[in-house]
Amino acid sequence: MSSSVDIYIEAACLGSQGVAGWGALILEGGEQRKLYGGAPESSHNRMHLTAVIAALEALEDSCEVRMYTESRYLCDNIASCIKDWEERGWRSTNSKPIQNADLWKQLKEASARHQVEWLWLPRRKENAIPERVGTVALAEQGLKENLPPGHDMQKS
Repeated sequence: MSSSVDIYIEAACLGSQGVAGWGALILEGGEQRKLYGGAPESSHNRMHLTAVIAALEALEDSCEVRMYTESRYLCDNIASCIKDWEERGWRSTNSKPIQNADLWKQLKEASARHQVEWLWLPRRKENAIPERVGTVALAEQGLKENLPPGHDMQKS
């Protein structure tokens, strides 16, 4: 592994399904990179997965990564389920297809060359950590860029 990297990710979504955005802040060797994007129709969980994939793919070399996220969905499943899902053909224990399997497969591939430590950062600590505040703003920017013309986020 060549270096140590801290990555903060965040997602934003209007409702449980709708216009959505993601943000990633990569801190490496005293430098920081900001990534963001969004989709006109997505979910909070898909945006978290998308943020992680984009951040890992942006790293040029193999790294030791500390991945900070408020997503229990991401932290819990990457640690305990992904291997089992793959062995079952991306199906749950009751043989139902895994939600977001396309992104879980991409995440498995994107993380393969890195040593990733998954760190859950509770939402209530969001304002105490400057990197987190910046990542929330990136996710909101990704969301805003996918809003229909004339849409006011304040009224949603």
